[in-house]
Amino acid sequence: MKMSYGILSVIGILIVMVVFSGCSFWWADPQFYKTKHLGNKEGGWYVLEPEIYDEMRQPSFKTSDKLSNGYYVGVENIDDKEIIDSRITESWVRAWYFIDSSNKKHIISYYRVFVYTAYGLWLLGDEGRGFYLKNRKRFSFGNKDQKFVLKDGKVVKKFISKDGKWVEVEN
Repeated sequence: MKMSYGILSVIGILIVMVVFSGCSFWWADPQFYKTKHLGNKEGGWYVLEPEIYDEMRQPSFKTSDKLSNGYYVGVENIDDKEIIDSRITESWVRAWYFIDSSNKKHIISYYRVFVYTAYGLWLLGDEGRGFYLKNRKRFSFGNKDQKFVLKDGKVVKKFISKDGKWVEVEN
């Protein structure tokens, strides 16, 4: 008799876990943890044009100002930049760029995140806006304490944030 109560308790706990996690098993999916690992290891700020990036980071710089190269900056989010796995994608958040005189877009910097898409059934909303069901949820993972400087598509410098300052570390 005690054995059947134990089994029923375990089944009850599993049912509660499934219901409260949106009828999804994202917490048991290895791709979720792979996304977390990618976000922690490779996520962060990527700088392709260090001189222009430093110019933009000045407190007096406004997005309406011209850069020293004579062009204006723009910013955009690039979702689903690359599909890594069935539920894992790479996205660029706040990709800063300028467009030159030949209409070519030059990326200055971007924040790289990895996104895990979980499929399930989630009840969202509130009393004022109303309730609705959603069948997909996205989890983003990045590391704001890392900065990479790229040259010709390869990382040449890596920085980590310590006490509010960027400190260069080995690649």
